Amino acid sequence: MKKRAKKYFIPGLGVAAAIYCSWSFAAGAIAGFYVAEIFMNLFVGTGRIKMLKFDYKEWEVHLHHWIWPSAVIIIMGLISAVGAIPLFILGVFNGLIFHDIYTDKKWRDNDRSWYQVVYKK
Repeated sequence: MKKRAKKYFIPGLGVAAAIYCSWSFAAGAIAGFYVAEIFMNLFVGTGRIKMLKFDYKEWEVHLHHWIWPSAVIIIMGLISAVGAIPLFILGVFNGLIFHDIYTDKKWRDNDRSWYQVVYKK
């Protein structure tokens, strides 16, 4: 029971903080999380699409779905010409990042964790 309460308390606390700061950000984060979950269930879970892995000599590179939203947020933050990132879009990207980190064990296809990107075969 304690583990289950912890499983829902931490995300609930994050969503509550997001709603307090901005409804738009919170809606984007929730939408991003569920879009990733639906995509994973429909395509990766059924085997229609495989996880992004690239082989380079004896190394394997796994592009988790937290990498590209993180890169987009960083790049957009560094480019001042873009201006402010809309809060809903920022929330969607954060929902995608959170989905990979929070559901890592559910979608794992090996013994690697969400933070392991490059590893030896």
